[in-house]
Amino acid sequence: MSGSNRLGTDNIKKLLFELSVPSIVSMIITALYNLVDRYFIGIATGTVGLAGVTVVFPYVLLCLAFLNMISTGATSLISFAIGENDKERAELILGNTFTMILIVSGIVTFASLFFLDDVLRLLGASPDVLPVAKQYFEIIVMGTVFLGISFVLSSCMRGEGNAMLSMLPMVVGGVLNVILAPLFIFHFNLGIRGGAYATVLAQIIASILAIYIFSTRKSDLRLHFKNLKPQFKILWNITEIGASQFFLQFGTCFVTVLYNRLLLQYGDQLRVGYGDIAVSAMGTVNNIASVVYMPIFGIGQGLQPIIGYNYGAGRYDRVKEGLIKAYFFSAVILSVGFIVCEIFPEYIVSLFNNKDIEFIKLATRATRIVFLVYPLIGFQMISSTYFQAIGKPKSATIVSISRQVFALVPAVIIMPLIWGLNGLLFAAPVADLLSTLITAIFIYYEMQHLNSKIKASN
Repeated sequence: MSGSNRLGTDNIKKLLFELSVPSIVSMIITALYNLVDRYFIGIATGTVGLAGVTVVFPYVLLCLAFLNMISTGATSLISFAIGENDKERAELILGNTFTMILIVSGIVTFASLFFLDDVLRLLGASPDVLPVAKQYFEIIVMGTVFLGISFVLSSCMRGEGNAMLSMLPMVVGGVLNVILAPLFIFHFNLGIRGGAYATVLAQIIASILAIYIFSTRKSDLRLHFKNLKPQFKILWNITEIGASQFFLQFGTCFVTVLYNRLLLQYGDQLRVGYGDIAVSAMGTVNNIASVVYMPIFGIGQGLQPIIGYNYGAGRYDRVKEGLIKAYFFSAVILSVGFIVCEIFPEYIVSLFNNKDIEFIKLATRATRIVFLVYPLIGFQMISSTYFQAIGKPKSATIVSISRQVFALVPAVIIMPLIWGLNGLLFAAPVADLLSTLITAIFIYYEMQHLNSKIKASN
């Protein structure tokens, strides 16, 4: 268990770097799965194909909502168990986590396939986009369980302190997707279906690799068959701790669906058919934004075992130090993304569709607006991770949903009533500001409590 002991002894900055970099790579690769498909499908099929991928994207977000819930809860519990030097319990949690992946992924998959057309209409597919989106969606759905296995098991590897090993399945899957997507789309002339086949095949290989790692001496923990028998208390603890991440991602999914439908409505008010262009443009911008903010999820996942271990061990000074450093690094990364996207938005969006002038103009403008206050959003994301790691799921949930539920949903409903399509574009930065203020209130009182613990321990 040498990897876990380091969580309580090594330099915090060094630990955060070592644990976060592999997590950042894994999270970026997760975002790139959809971005790579969008890039090649945009070249092959243009605006309609991009709109089809955009419509399916909320389903990916829904899957990530469940998977983030499982991975966050499992990683926190595993870190706590390792901090208490209880390897047997850590392996029991790992086994139950695997079972939970199969159950949740299976339910989501079968429900989506059974209501295929209805789901796509709900996600915002117009009559013109529906046939294209269906070709992509019915294949992507089949890869849900494999995405779950590779994503969650990689997170569990970070929970035991094996950060470098944890990124291996995600990197292998991401690289395969980049290689296979153009091969299937162009060489085999499969179009949008080729992008979906490439993604699912890459996820299958990544999941097999993740299972192999936990079945051999590559990992400190083992995935034992006897531990697959579900225990309600463990499943509930995973759900309770990870609930905030579920609501955060589910909120993102809900708002994305709402966005798609309102973009169609207000876009078509300007000109019939402009709604599909608006959906395609905003979907591309959101994908770009996800690549920028995904590293913050990586920092959070790297921070989580540090916070969980040291909080469980009573090392509150190290908990505070880790939190502050995570805030700093997230602000730096988001500031770089902000600068790049504010200076070069037209070049970036043109990579996905350089033939449709209306698409380029709208996507360029939307990029500049969406990124207006982006350096601030890491504060909320890291704070949510902190509350999860110390076992305060209620605070974590409120902080997580503050942007999506308390700020963004009202903004996307009210602002376009006044400013039309412009109101939809400006809703995101307004919500970012409001959620930052809400989070600051929670962290202020939490820091007072943590400082008291530090003083008492000294």
